[in-house]
Amino acid sequence: MAAVKQGKDEVVYVSSGEGTTSQGDFHEAINWAAKEKLPVIFVIQNNKYAISVHVSEQMAGRSVYRFTAGYQGLTRFKVDGTDFFESYRVMKQAVEKIRQGEGPVLVEAETVRLLAHSSSDS
Repeated sequence: MAAVKQGKDEVVYVSSGEGTTSQGDFHEAINWAAKEKLPVIFVIQNNKYAISVHVSEQMAGRSVYRFTAGYQGLTRFKVDGTDFFESYRVMKQAVEKIRQGEGPVLVEAETVRLLAHSSSDS
């Protein structure tokens, strides 16, 4: 919002895991960005585990892409986050949409979990 108010030509990048999307702050940020058509790309890395809990126990629908459908003004993409070329194509589209003034973009990047999130998780 500050970049818009200051007249800056910027795209803001926000990255988190799918577990974060269960927090109220995530929904507040998505809602505000969509309502104000802010130049934000939200990249959610979905490796199917929110720390120690599988997404089936963490979120309704198992997909950030699906449960964010109700945010009017939010462009959404779901991408294979392990495919560099597909990810690059989608991110390029996201930046173009933002530069055209279409508002924020959410990209759910499906990834794999290579290691435990913490020592209590292994």
